[in-house]
This record gives sequence, structure tokens and C-alpha cells, in this order.
Amino acid sequence: IERIDAPISALRIGIKCGGSDTSSGLASNPSVGAASDKLVDMGATTMAGELLELLGCEEILKARSVTPEVGHKIERLIAEDLKRWHVIEGTETMSIGNSVGGLTTIDEKSQGAMHKTGTQPIQDCLRINHIHREKPTKPGFYLTETTMLCGGAAMHFASLGCQLILWTAGAAGFNNSIVPVIRVSGNSALITADMDINACGIMDATDTIDNVSNKIIDKVFAVADGLPTNLEGIGFAYASLYQKDQRLEHVIGICPQ
Repeated sequence: IERIDAPISALRIGIKCGGSDTSSGLASNPSVGAASDKLVDMGATTMAGELLELLGCEEILKARSVTPEVGHKIERLIAEDLKRWHVIEGTETMSIGNSVGGLTTIDEKSQGAMHKTGTQPIQDCLRINHIHREKPTKPGFYLTETTMLCGGAAMHFASLGCQLILWTAGAAGFNNSIVPVIRVSGNSALITADMDINACGIMDATDTIDNVSNKIIDKVFAVADGLPTNLEGIGFAYASLYQKDQRLEHVIGICPQ
């Protein structure tokens, strides 16, 4: 494959959190959100998913939407994801990695998870189902139906055209064999040779969100230019596929729109 120069407007970046803990909400997620804001200002496209893990943040997200229609779409798709992962009255399924990190509910996680989306206007909430595979239509920030499941999320981001993923890690992490994953953590127990960005200084007030966000941007450009991520250098990766079961969608009353 011949490497060619490309404008930053060609850059698409997926954003995901996983194994969240206190440091995720205070350090790594805000740093990635700030980096996303700056990258969008430069002309790039960034996108996040895990709609269930934004439960309770609907009004804030609607206020950031470029149109009322986008805001209503976000609210509807979050409600649909809640149906998919609802277990019993008052209880929603939360990925086990978050429990390992010490979180107890989706609502507790959501306020911290939302920080990784930054503050830019939300251009759209891109649907991913057997009918729709919506794509960004212009640079900016997007929400998507990318799953909260790690391996499947990477494949969803790949299908949306992302060339790399920013992953904030509190108690866990992953890599993907198709899309390079830049890992960011503010948990000192996770800072080993496989972590790309150390955000621990935010937790002890020796560093700032702004400074860490600049380090993230530098790493984004380096990886886009061909530098392996730390996990790529080690040689670990995995991938999985995730799709909605259309029979179950029908049973719980979700019809693709």
C-alpha cells in the first residue's frame, strides 16, 4: 500500500471508554473529550457510541445537537438501547469491566462517560442496523450506535470509516487488528508498556486536562502517520462482530427507522 499525504479533514476517529473507574470520569475521558474538540476545530471527524452509557444525559446531548431533529433522534436511540439491555425493573445491564472498576450503575457511569464526547455540536446520531449504516456527511462530532462491547465496537468504528480509536481505560483495555487503538488512562495501576497516554497527573494535580489532550493529539497524528500504538508494538489484538438480532428487536418492539 502506498502511503500518501491526506488533509486532516480525511481523518475519522472513534472514541470509546471501557473498564471505567473514577479516573475515567476525572482524567482520561475529559482529556479525550478536549482532544476531540481540538481535532474537530482542526477539521477532523470524531465519533462516539455506547448510547446506553449516556443514559441520563439526554437533555445535555439534545442541547448540543445541531437541530431539534438530531436531539430527538439521540433520545430515541438511547431509549431503544435501554430496551435491549434492560434486565429487570430498575436495572440495566452494565459491561462487567465497569464493575471491576468500582462503578455500580449505568447512571453513575454516564456522567463520566459523557466527558469523552467533548463539547462540540453533535452533527447526527448515526444508525447501525440491517437497514442503515449511516456515515458522517461532513467533518465534526457525531454520536453513533456503536456497541459498548469492546471487540464489536472496533468493528463498528471501522465500518464507519475510522482510521483509529481513542480508548479510555480505567480497569481494562483492548486492541483491534483492523483499527489502531490509542489507549489513555488515569489509573496508575494500568500504566505499563501497553498504555499510550498517561493521564495520571490529572488525578494528583501535577498535570492538566489541556496538556494531556495535546499529548493525545500528538499521538493521533503520529499513529495516523504510521507509528504503531504501544499494543501494536507488543503484538496483541482481537476482533469480534456484533449485530442486533432482528427477531429480538421485533419482540421488544424496536423497528428500524
